[in-house]
Amino acid sequence: VEMARSKGVEARVADVTAPDFVPDRTYDTILISEVLEHIPEPERVVARVRDSVGQRLILTFPNIAYLPHRLRLLFVSFPVQWGWHPGEHLRFWSLSDFRWWLDQLGFEVVSVQASNGIRGLAAFWPSLFGNQIVVARPRR
Repeated sequence: VEMARSKGVEARVADVTAPDFVPDRTYDTILISEVLEHIPEPERVVARVRDSVGQRLILTFPNIAYLPHRLRLLFVSFPVQWGWHPGEHLRFWSLSDFRWWLDQLGFEVVSVQASNGIRGLAAFWPSLFGNQIVVARPRR
């Protein structure tokens, strides 16, 4: 946030799990990156930012259906999607699950971009070869 501010971008930190959390105004872009899988009620967070999204809501999440994770399952190991402890993630999504989830919450997916995936192939087939980024906006 400090880096963004130093470049003239208005940014702030908020505790999205706080019972009284609600954005203070409408923002052109709201970014929630690598957060939703760590909190007990991500639906509540996405619902609370809905009316504050001007143009787009950028949500990133680790894709449980990413090829290396599938291969771990094939060889009888659970996918490793954590840095410090296996209990870090409370929710796991594939790209198709995440699309369905957003649809149920009244959002439309307007763009999918995969990152941290297998170069070249991630753009072609993000659900298998990519690990992150869904761009959505509220259905109006």
